[in-house]
Amino acid sequence: MPAKHSYPTMEPLAYLLQMIHNRDMALPDFQRDFVWDPAMTDELIESIVNNYPAGTLLRVKNGQELLFQPRAFQGAPVLNGTRPAYLILDGQQRLTSLYQAFYGEGGYRFFLDLGALERETDLEDAAFYERADRAAKTFGRMEEQAERLIFPMGRLFGGGGFDGWVHDVLRIRGSSAEELLSLQQRLADLRQRWLKPVEDYDFPMVTLSEDTDGGAICTIFETLNRTGVKLGVFDLLTARFWPKSVNLRTLWEKARAEHPIWSRSDTQFSEAA
Repeated sequence: MPAKHSYPTMEPLAYLLQMIHNRDMALPDFQRDFVWDPAMTDELIESIVNNYPAGTLLRVKNGQELLFQPRAFQGAPVLNGTRPAYLILDGQQRLTSLYQAFYGEGGYRFFLDLGALERETDLEDAAFYERADRAAKTFGRMEEQAERLIFPMGRLFGGGGFDGWVHDVLRIRGSSAEELLSLQQRLADLRQRWLKPVEDYDFPMVTLSEDTDGGAICTIFETLNRTGVKLGVFDLLTARFWPKSVNLRTLWEKARAEHPIWSRSDTQFSEAA
């Protein structure tokens, strides 16, 4: 009977993003780059706020033998030689988008208009995003956030949490003790309805054991490609050759550097979402 290669768990989103931030979880270097646009991230955030399922994640536990060269998630701290405990094989786009949204990284900032939600505005209209430079001008000031009760999602896990934001709001808007208590209760109610689902959200996770060899991992990767993960031939070949100490991505970048005309040609490798 073949050995069992995997085991399922439920992993809190907050913990997964913390692992990424602490360099405990990374990507195998053969993974394609992050390609989601902000609208896709916005839709994913709305799904999680509604506590809808957002798919299963797949990772491999890093054993004593390093099968794949690791690299950090886009926007997360660089590894700088740190050896991550896990490598994500399926779920890069979702985890990268959520890390950037809830840690305030990347080219866009995501917001939740709590004042609008209190007025019973639809979530689709109350959740929005702006380019990072524009967001800094329009909602970067705490006074603006406090006045309109617009919560920057980048503070949820990466900037003092909702409690820290509430403290700042009360400091700015506070006048009488009665008004402070009323506002504090309103914000607590809004958190329970709209942010607690995110703070408590769990992802189904399948973890491949550290005893799973490189060939088996590549086979699993290819199976994922055939059943919905749109990866190109180059990605799959990179995965196949890495256990043989051949890094196709590094060789390709070196070839492009030595022959600049290739960078201007129509030769491209798939970077589909």
